[in-house]
Amino acid sequence: LSLGLYLDGSLDAQALELALNDIVDRHEPLRTCFPDPYALKPREEAAVMRRLRDPDVLGRVLFELRIDSDARLAIETRAAAPGQDESEAVRDFVREATAVPFRYDRAPLMRASLMALRPDRHLLLLVVDHLV
Repeated sequence: LSLGLYLDGSLDAQALELALNDIVDRHEPLRTCFPDPYALKPREEAAVMRRLRDPDVLGRVLFELRIDSDARLAIETRAAAPGQDESEAVRDFVREATAVPFRYDRAPLMRASLMALRPDRHLLLLVVDHLV
């Protein structure tokens, strides 16, 4: 799932990244990942492990979730190429940003990309995995 927002005016990219990380901190689903059950350590200090069980099959684990309290979202930034048509630059940017698959064993299952189209115009693209 993706959402693109045009931001007009001066932009403090660092403040934007901090604000997005505040959202990640407040919403547990954004910090959730799905580790490989065969690679788990008995006790992970930075995560809370949960087991979801099928009530019809006694004790059978369906899958594991990990809530990563240290999950951080880094904004990938890019500038439009000089002389490139803005709509073409946006199309390429969105295509590339949405084509990268998520790794389900790492949180957050959300990405933020920022493209500077002009000094006073940016495109913020948020891509969230459908599991979130």
